[in-house]
Amino acid sequence: MAKPSKNPLITQFINSNTNKIYSTKEMCKEIGVSLPTLLSFIKKNADRFELVQYGVYKITQSGQQFIANEV
Repeated sequence: MAKPSKNPLITQFINSNTNKIYSTKEMCKEIGVSLPTLLSFIKKNADRFELVQYGVYKITQSGQQFIANEV
């Protein structure tokens, strides 16, 4: 029997914490998922996370684009 996906839990957390900064350790604890599960989600949904420093991310809005020097 397959384990239920943790993606809805992660999605709910990031949708509720847009523009906040968390370490991966803090997110794992808050959401109740393992680090490999969280990192896999971040990799597949890179548009929702802005790397602040190693292991620390700012949660961004869905579909937000970072385009520097656009006029």
